[in-house]
Amino acid sequence: MAKKKQLDTNKQQALTARLEELINFAGENNLAELSLKTKEFSFKVKKPKQKVISDIKLAPITLSELAPITLSEPAPIATPKKKAAVSEDNYDNHKTIVTPVSGTFYEAALPGGKPFVKCGDTIYAGQTVCIVEAMKMMNEIKADKDGKILKILPKNGMPVGKGDVILILEG
Repeated sequence: MAKKKQLDTNKQQALTARLEELINFAGENNLAELSLKTKEFSFKVKKPKQKVISDIKLAPITLSELAPITLSEPAPIATPKKKAAVSEDNYDNHKTIVTPVSGTFYEAALPGGKPFVKCGDTIYAGQTVCIVEAMKMMNEIKADKDGKILKILPKNGMPVGKGDVILILEG
């Protein structure tokens, strides 16, 4: 019987980080199965199969059963109010930070904890600005540029998609 090798702490941490990346990759690319085999170990993850319902029967509907549709005059178009300096729809002239993964946005490491950043803070490239939980994995999102935060778009605990703008920076 072969003896199992014990990995040193640094190798374990590097391996754990790589496995997290692979699991995130599989989830983001909707892979059904992912397997990895090296000299030291083998790793396999399978997504459970979803049941397909194919025996759906629809009851016929007659025209007399449908409610009549009445059309009314369209509502007048409101004159737009003066826009705020920065809104979710207006950040073309500003730098932005986007999330590289889909998941749930968290502003702090712990519930009720101190937020990583807040409006008005100056951030630097490489600084952690939030956490996005994806597939039960906590992913620290780091700034890829320097700047002063003008607006944080998602609210704590809200879902975000890959590529969504999460921070609007000055300039």
